[in-house]
Amino acid sequence: MNRENYYNKIDELLAILAHRIRTNNRLNLTSKNIHMENFLVHFYNELFDLAIVNANFLSQNTKAIDLIDDKNKKIYQVSSTCTKKKLQDSLDNVDNKYVGYEFYFSPIAKADANHLKRHKYNTKAGIIFNKNSNILDYTKIMNHIISLDIRKLIIIHNLVELELGNILSFNINNMGSYTSEIILLLSKEPLVINDNDAMFNTTEFEIDKKIDFNVLSNATKRIIDEFKYFGNRINNKYLELEKQGNNIRYSILFLFQKTYLKLMDSCENPDDLFTKITESIVEKLYLINPNLAIEDLDLYVTILTVDAFIRCKIFENPNKIGDDASVNA
Repeated sequence: MNRENYYNKIDELLAILAHRIRTNNRLNLTSKNIHMENFLVHFYNELFDLAIVNANFLSQNTKAIDLIDDKNKKIYQVSSTCTKKKLQDSLDNVDNKYVGYEFYFSPIAKADANHLKRHKYNTKAGIIFNKNSNILDYTKIMNHIISLDIRKLIIIHNLVELELGNILSFNINNMGSYTSEIILLLSKEPLVINDNDAMFNTTEFEIDKKIDFNVLSNATKRIIDEFKYFGNRINNKYLELEKQGNNIRYSILFLFQKTYLKLMDSCENPDDLFTKITESIVEKLYLINPNLAIEDLDLYVTILTVDAFIRCKIFENPNKIGDDASVNA
């Protein structure tokens, strides 16, 4: 159906954009956030029939407010941080001149911000905020998009495609050399195996089954679906590099396994874990060589993360549950 195709493309581009924002912020590369705010001005105006403008163009460094719609009396805080403290600080810093306005919190890089709804928030007199409806996370936005009529859906699709369509634009012919550099850098990581390290099995499984079993969201599923087709290219690159005599494939996959095990107990949900595996390895590479283009670095490491997922080096393998020899997959 055309509806499904339009929705899936919007979903795909927004999911990858959110992933890239998280990576950039982890590396303190926040200069592009202003471009995200400008995108949201047009995106929210079309999606919700608003008259938003970028508040920072009206007054530099407006506290707690990034986007404003004076006509409909709505104000928005756009944030890559999704914590109770950030939300409460934003509410505390709303200027009294916005009395009578409705406040929205937009955690642009968060798939699901339901954890924020468990808390109570203090608002200034006259500032309207409903934690159940005024937190615009990725899931809430996509749930709204899926209910649009087809004509509106096409408008949103065309806007997102025009603004973000090049987010995955890279020269496929350059993938080999860039991936080689990343793989070689990662393979220099010390390979230390402890008795407690689980050595994962690569038993075949249905990718969708594994995604569902590990309770990964549609946003993460879109990333996996987008990059899973690069598996053969990655495999060929491993084979090419292994002709030098080193088991580089084993080193890289072991690094992803170790990163997964290190992070699995500290992440609040499976999507957060998937993202932080990539972010951790991107950060490691960026510290080694800051001259690497961060957008390309994030892209190719994401491809390697998906490859590790498919090879069953990270996350649970639904076919192996119950096998005492492997508690993880």
